[in-house]
Amino acid sequence: MKRIAILLFTFISALSANCQTNLLDGDRCFDNGDYTCAVTKYNEIFKLTSGKDKQIAEIRLSRAKWCANHIKAANQAFTKNDYKTSKENYQSVLDTNPNDSYAKEQLVKCNNILNPPATTLTLSKENFSFPSSGGSESISVNTNADSYSINMLPTWCSAQKYAEHFVVTCNANSGRTIRTDYFSVTAGDKTVRINLMQSINIGIEQRYSEINLHDYNGFININFDAMNALIKNYRGKGEIRYSTLIQFDQQGINLSDIKIHSTSNNKYNTFLSSIKPYELPPSKISNIYIPTKETVTYNLSWETSIIKAVVKFRNIRVRNLQKIDSNQNSYIATYISHQNFKSGIYTFNSTKKILNDKSFSDLVLISFTNNSGPMNFLYSVLIPGLGTRKVTDGVKGKGRMALFLLSAGISAGSRIYSLNQQNEYLKDPAKGSTFYSNSDIANKVFIVSGGIAASVYLYDIFYVFGRGIKNLRENKSFKQGLSVRPVILDESPLKPENYE
Repeated sequence: MKRIAILLFTFISALSANCQTNLLDGDRCFDNGDYTCAVTKYNEIFKLTSGKDKQIAEIRLSRAKWCANHIKAANQAFTKNDYKTSKENYQSVLDTNPNDSYAKEQLVKCNNILNPPATTLTLSKENFSFPSSGGSESISVNTNADSYSINMLPTWCSAQKYAEHFVVTCNANSGRTIRTDYFSVTAGDKTVRINLMQSINIGIEQRYSEINLHDYNGFININFDAMNALIKNYRGKGEIRYSTLIQFDQQGINLSDIKIHSTSNNKYNTFLSSIKPYELPPSKISNIYIPTKETVTYNLSWETSIIKAVVKFRNIRVRNLQKIDSNQNSYIATYISHQNFKSGIYTFNSTKKILNDKSFSDLVLISFTNNSGPMNFLYSVLIPGLGTRKVTDGVKGKGRMALFLLSAGISAGSRIYSLNQQNEYLKDPAKGSTFYSNSDIANKVFIVSGGIAASVYLYDIFYVFGRGIKNLRENKSFKQGLSVRPVILDESPLKPENYE
């Protein structure tokens, strides 16, 4: 008895120590904001204890669950950009658990979004006039933002940034006209414009293309490559208008520039980064630099539309037909007519492009879907031949359907007639030899025609299932090929022209 008491005391002591450990672990998890861990620890104590310890565990378990629910609600609101609701929930959690570092960080984010600090930006000077020989100017920057940036600096100037000021250096101007341009300084949501002016007189009369024809053609090709890449990467509808200035002075200094006049999306500008007129070599004849100046303007607009051609039993119905011309409609019909399996939905990208009033177009097949798989056997379960039409694009199935209906009809009619003649025979067997003979013949017809109908029924089901599996394999290969290399039906990329 004494041993049992000792064992019982030891067990209770161990259980109590374990509960205390779990309670401390739960508190540690709670303080760290790990409410899932805290709920697990408190729940273990709640199950193993009774009395006061159970009440303590229940209180802390409820508190951990409450915080977990509010953290979840806060995160969901934050994801939906409902920062006010998110802030209220994070604050409620911090009121209960001030040690929750995650809730603190999220609360700061909410406050910064709801009440962003006003950005201040002032410069020591906003207008500069440089001498013809060029020069440098220092500008002080005063802002409460973490950093600032210099944007849209003219090609004939450079800038060196420092923590609280920057230095602008402009090259000598050998041109005949006054240089006027500007750049901007941005900090946070504040932008300040800096105006520049510089003038020099040198006559510029030659066209760059007349002297550097090879370099000029290469530069024009780069322009068209950039525009084709822009259209390829930005589907939908877009437009951009920009010009390139190719200009050199009598010292061979490159004064060329590229200027974007208008665009429907500022992201398009990055595709023009490959156009670098300032890297062109100067015009030179017998070691003498020839002043040149030439401007080319590009007005580009495009629209890419999704065209779907729905083909069913060789009948083609094109959606968004108004988005394509008769030639592209003909290309679609011709392409589909040459496919082994035609039924399905063909999805095309049709792109209409206009460059300086000249039209171009592309038509590309990007995906294909259809319903010619083995599950079409369910149609054959209903009516033999119907599933076959589905998996053979309507080529087969009509004859099989007709044979089944005919044999099934003959079988059913023969069976009814046989039963009728049998009933007549049973009324008066002595006089009913004719009825018996008719019934026997009709029954044989019933068996033969029924066998034919059953054979057609089973054969059609297995045929559709097997043909459907074969179609799946062929379609999978075709679809994978489209994902790697779409089929081009019509392509007229932008081509260099001499735009005056």
